[in-house]
Amino acid sequence: WVMLAGTIFLVLIFRTSGNLVGAYGVAIATLMVITTLLMYIYSVSVWKWNHAAALLLTSFMLVVDLVFFGANIIKLDQGGWFPYLIAIIVYFIIITWVKGRRLVQEEFRKEEMPFSVFLSDPMLKDVPRVSGTAVYMSKNPYGVPRTLLHNFKHNKVFHERIIILTLYTEAVPRVYGTDKMKVEELSHNFIRVVANYGFLERPDIFHVLEYLRDLGIECKINELTFVLGRESIIVGRGSGFEKIKKRLFAFLSRNMLPATHYFNVPTNRVIEIGLQIEI
Repeated sequence: WVMLAGTIFLVLIFRTSGNLVGAYGVAIATLMVITTLLMYIYSVSVWKWNHAAALLLTSFMLVVDLVFFGANIIKLDQGGWFPYLIAIIVYFIIITWVKGRRLVQEEFRKEEMPFSVFLSDPMLKDVPRVSGTAVYMSKNPYGVPRTLLHNFKHNKVFHERIIILTLYTEAVPRVYGTDKMKVEELSHNFIRVVANYGFLERPDIFHVLEYLRDLGIECKINELTFVLGRESIIVGRGSGFEKIKKRLFAFLSRNMLPATHYFNVPTNRVIEIGLQIEI
């Protein structure tokens, strides 16, 4: 739908492909400049070049790029404004999402209970247990998931065995060896599992369960109950522009990819608990 709307918008604004020359030229010239600057950063931080060598190479390339950039930037009024408009819109959406997620995490932290405090509570021994294993997905492995507390608040029971699962995406392509998975058995039949993935890897529940079985922790997929939180964003008070950003974030949250799909969780084994969060 976004592609359809964008195509219709382009046709209505520019009419012919010839009128897109200015937009195309500015976009390519700007991309060349940005790529050269990123190459300098990459060569210094990743390739570990010294600054002089990196600057010498990228300066030569940047001179050429700036010549093309200067020749095209004068076409801003001939359609060259369009790629910058798209860039501003995309940047605004990304920043709104990042800041919104930060606000949500801050709200979570306000009510978060440390696991050490939770497990030391004497009343935990008297809580009724039902057969089976429940998997609670949590962003913080050392804090009690709100879904766990909400579930207990309404149902007054725990499963016989509870797995607290945290899936991290690291700033590396792939994670290998002992850093991939960390499992810790806690008191009261709680198990903490932290799985680390690279940004080129796709987190997969079946991979985690296979690893647990190798450790002797039997987890049959058809006997597990995955408890996930369904966040409902409530837009609170704010100024005009601030409220627009909050409404945009609420819209993005409603339309984001479900965790069940991203983490390959079987949908017929999932219970979702609604969590209302005001930002």
